[in-house]
Amino acid sequence: MEPNSLTIVQTIQICAAIISPFLVLIGWRVVYVNAKRIATRNESYALITRLIDKLLDLDRKCTEYWLERTNDGSSESWITKIGMEIKSIRTLLELLEAHHSFPEKSEIILKIRQSATLDAERVNSLSASERKTRRSKQAANISGAIQTIYGHYRTSNK
Repeated sequence: MEPNSLTIVQTIQICAAIISPFLVLIGWRVVYVNAKRIATRNESYALITRLIDKLLDLDRKCTEYWLERTNDGSSESWITKIGMEIKSIRTLLELLEAHHSFPEKSEIILKIRQSATLDAERVNSLSASERKTRRSKQAANISGAIQTIYGHYRTSNK
């Protein structure tokens, strides 16, 4: 055996010394990518949960205004109050759109605003069946918005 020749054990040690740092770097990269994906999913989930809560609250308020009480001349305050609710929903949708590519924001806002405030000034002059029909359309639009938002979460986090 020559003194300069490497034994198999020495060759394995040299290879291990060279490959080990690369394996560690690859492992850290995998951990980083997974952590980033989980953080993004959690952020999306938090935004979507808040959106759904706000939409359900808006649905409850629409039910109260259109079905459970008469308009006591406060249609302007109703429109203002609902406008503020919709503004907060719009803000959350803009965050979702900016960070999680949610393109349906404008369509959802338009349908909700239109169904919640259209003819709100005339709530007392509408018949009970007209108010129920209006309320059904509101519920359908809000339900559709919830389904769209949740569907986006499910498809983007597979």
